[in-house]
Amino acid sequence: MTDPTATIDTTAEAVTDAAPESTEHEPTVESETEETPSGRQLPSWAPMAGAVVAGLVVAAPFLRTARQSHVSLRPGEEIQMKLRPRRGVIRYLTSLGLWEMRRRATRVMVTDKRLLLEDGYVNRVVGSVPLDTIRGVVLRTGPFEAWVNIQTATPRGGKSPDLEIGPLTKRAAVDLASAVSPVRGEGAIG
Repeated sequence: MTDPTATIDTTAEAVTDAAPESTEHEPTVESETEETPSGRQLPSWAPMAGAVVAGLVVAAPFLRTARQSHVSLRPGEEIQMKLRPRRGVIRYLTSLGLWEMRRRATRVMVTDKRLLLEDGYVNRVVGSVPLDTIRGVVLRTGPFEAWVNIQTATPRGGKSPDLEIGPLTKRAAVDLASAVSPVRGEGAIG
């Protein structure tokens, strides 16, 4: 006669080594945890959450710098318009959310005397273009966003490279183009 305990142990080992077969009475439960070397159980989303927190900690100083303006107005100068690039779902998805840092770091201001451009995270760049040096404005619109190209003249009369501002909403782009156009007034652009 054989020992039934030995037979049961052998069968149990064979079943645990093989792939588990599910029956109608025994539902299969998959674990959403992984075991660390110390034996603790972590949820499967824990590494991703840790990466997101680390990313926010690294990005926080850059976002703070981007929020602070480094523009100083001249005496008697008044701001007529302030703009930032538009939000865009496709830009957020393709840049994995980094577009928001870029968007917050970019500012466009129009005063009664000049156009001010601010850009950069760590190394901030502030540019100033007197409105009387603007020679042309090109407004480009698409189905979802618009861009404004501003052509300026150098002091010696030559052409300098275009300043490209965007992406903007269509309404903001039309307003900006009208505000900086050499032919100012109602109906100049748009």
